[in-house]
Amino acid sequence: MEVDASWLVITKIYSVVMIIATVVIAAGLVFLGVKLSRLLNKLHRGVDSVVRQAEETADKVGQTARHISERAERSAAAAEEKVERATSHLEAAAESIQRTIAGPAGTVAALLAGLGKGLKGDGDD
Repeated sequence: MEVDASWLVITKIYSVVMIIATVVIAAGLVFLGVKLSRLLNKLHRGVDSVVRQAEETADKVGQTARHISERAERSAAAAEEKVERATSHLEAAAESIQRTIAGPAGTVAALLAGLGKGLKGDGDD
């Protein structure tokens, strides 16, 4: 079977069209690859910026937390010292009041006991 010359022309045209289509598709893929690479680089720079800002914010929060903790510890120590001083003053005041009241109360109790014995003694005789 002989191949007609028109078939040879058609196959050559088909081959040329396929080569052109392949080149266009390859060029399109290269173009998309370059665009995607640029987009990823831009995204990477943006993410780096956000990460840097997050690190700075975390550092500031950590410093603030340390300062607050130190202040709270100082305040707690000062409050504890004041409570201890107030407690010792109250204990001293209570002891002083007890001594002040115990003296006359003991004398009055002794007086009443003596009076009670004296009164009982009058009735027994």
